[in-house]
Parts: sequence; structure tokens; C-alpha cells
Amino acid sequence: MIRPHVPLVLPLLVGVSALGHAQVPPAAIQPGLPGLPVTLSARNIPLGEALDQLGRQTGLRFTCLDSTRSATRVTLDADKQPLWQTLRALTRQANGASVLVRDPNSSAQMTVGEPGSDSGPFVVTATRVSRAVNFDQVSDKRTVDINFTVASDPSIRISSLATDSSPHKAVDDKGYSLLPSPPVPMVLAASGPVGSISYSIVSIRLQQPPSEVDAGHNIALLEGFIPATTETAQKLEAPFGKSIERQFPVFKATVTCDARLPAGTPFAEFPDRPQTVSLNITAHFTREPGASDAEWIRYRSALQQLQPAIADDANRPWRSLVRNERPTGSDLWFMFVFNAPSDGPVDLSAKPLKVSMSLPTTLQQVRIPYRFEYLIMP
Repeated sequence: MIRPHVPLVLPLLVGVSALGHAQVPPAAIQPGLPGLPVTLSARNIPLGEALDQLGRQTGLRFTCLDSTRSATRVTLDADKQPLWQTLRALTRQANGASVLVRDPNSSAQMTVGEPGSDSGPFVVTATRVSRAVNFDQVSDKRTVDINFTVASDPSIRISSLATDSSPHKAVDDKGYSLLPSPPVPMVLAASGPVGSISYSIVSIRLQQPPSEVDAGHNIALLEGFIPATTETAQKLEAPFGKSIERQFPVFKATVTCDARLPAGTPFAEFPDRPQTVSLNITAHFTREPGASDAEWIRYRSALQQLQPAIADDANRPWRSLVRNERPTGSDLWFMFVFNAPSDGPVDLSAKPLKVSMSLPTTLQQVRIPYRFEYLIMP
């Protein structure tokens, strides 16, 4: 369990930020989805050092966005606890510091901060609260829009979110309901299915009481859940110049990694034009005969979001340039073209390059809970 050594910091209490704070009861955690476990023993060390310890365990990079708060000393014992719960227990000791989370093998990055709500492998962060007034001939309608970042840790991936959900409870600090009638579905603004972390940006709309009512000025409680499809994955790695096949219950995967230049041609011959050297990665997915139509549709949707990662002998990530897709009947073809890194020449003959991608092996329907207490409205 997590044991902070600061008396005023409780294990599940979220610190106060400019927007407010949040709390998720333990019962909200999805059964069977414990999250990526991490172990940390931090005794009066700077927050930045504790974040480095998390990075070494997870392969992610954690950077505090405030250099002053990064130097704040923290104390925490966490024994095989969920990543997000551990991270937020640390940042609460640094006055709710925001942390940039990055996957060094891809372009994936996101910010985890306050107010936030963590549950097993998921974390929901409120990033923006805005108000608007729409006037008509009958009355004025005052609305509140809240943007959330919904993310998962590397143990599981959010394949898709269902937008036909809305909060089931929302009240202001004077007890007035903020739920619109009829309910307004959630809006999916953006998603980032790249690398070992997956996240989406969603927006929900609330409605304030009429102007003649002496309503509150802040959101006292906002809670609900977001239906999602998650996937567990198996990493497939294809070495340079070879083709790899893997058999799964619903599909067969064939991945080939080839270079436009002959094998052994060093990148050093093109120091002024590294962008002319690239790799083609072809991924071919074939539906298995025993897979049902419904299964193939679900997995096909997950496969269409694939983003492979490439590393050279120095483990430098390559930049993706082109992505082509060719669905043909029960087959699904992709071709990815990757550009070489520009921070120095790389010799193809030194060590084989590898392309890796996470292929979905299990899809599951879940509900990601969130609960926020005291969000400040502008």
C-alpha cells in the first residue's frame, strides 16, 4: 500500500489546484483492472528524483512542468501500487504539480495534474472549464463546458470511447443541479493512440440554473463514468530485412521491415540529407476463418489505430512520414514509411533496426469512473 510520511497528505486525497480537487473512492476501481504496479521508496528526496525512479520502472519519462515544485522534497512508500495513484500521491506533496508523461519511443505525450481522478490503470484530468451564455427569445441558457484528458497506463490501451454518456451527478456549491435536460452527450475532441500510453480529450456540457436563481459559483460535485473499449496487447518485433508472422485467435499478422537502400549501406554517406534514408514497414492482417463478423469488426477497428515504433542501434526514435491503408475484403494492409533521425548518421550494418508494434489480443468493455469535488468555474 501507499504510505506517505507527510501527516497532512492522505493516500486518496487529491490536492487543490487552480481548478479545484477530486477524489475517487476505492470502490470505483474496475475489478480485474489493477493498473501497472510500481514500487517506490522515497525518503525526503526531490520530486524530480522520485519521478526518475518511476521512469526507470515503466520506460516512460516524467517531467515536472514547474522547476520550483520539481525540487520539492517528497516522502512516499508504495509497494506494487497503480502507477497513476503513486504519481498523484507524489505530486500532491508538491502542491498539485503537473507532470508531463512521455513515451521516449514515440511522439506520445500528455500532462497529468490536478484536478485529477485515478482508478486502476486510468486517470482523468480536468484541463479546462469555460462558460457561455446563449440568448433566445424565451430565456438565457448558461452552459459550462469541461475538458478532460482520459488516459491509461502502459498495462492497457484505450481503444475507443463511447460518446453517448453524460455525468450522472453535477451540483454547484449551493446545491443546484447542473445536469442539462435533456442530457448532452460527451464530445470526443481528440485522441492519441501512439506508443505505450493512450489518451483522449473529451468535453462534457453542464447547464447552470436560470439567471434569476441565486445559484452557486463553483462545481461542488461532478461524477460519472465514461464507457470505453480497452485492449491488452502483445508486442511484435520485426528485425530489419525480415518478415515476421504471428497467429492470434481472430487474425494473423505479417510484418515486414525493409530499407530503400541496400543492406549495409551506412547512413554516414548522407550526412547532409538524412531525410533521404527511410524504411518501409508493411503490416498485413488476415482474418482467421473461425472469427465471427462482430469479432473481426472490433479487432479491425483496433488494428486501424496501430502506430509502430522504430529504433536504431542507438535506440533513437524515427519520425513517421507516411501511413497508407488498403482494406481488401477480410484483409487489412498498412504501409508505414519512417524517416531516419536527424541527430547523426546511423550505420545499418552496425546492428539490425527493429520495428515494434503492440497488437491487440483481448478487447474488453469497461467504465472509467471520475469524481471531482470543487471545480472552480470562471
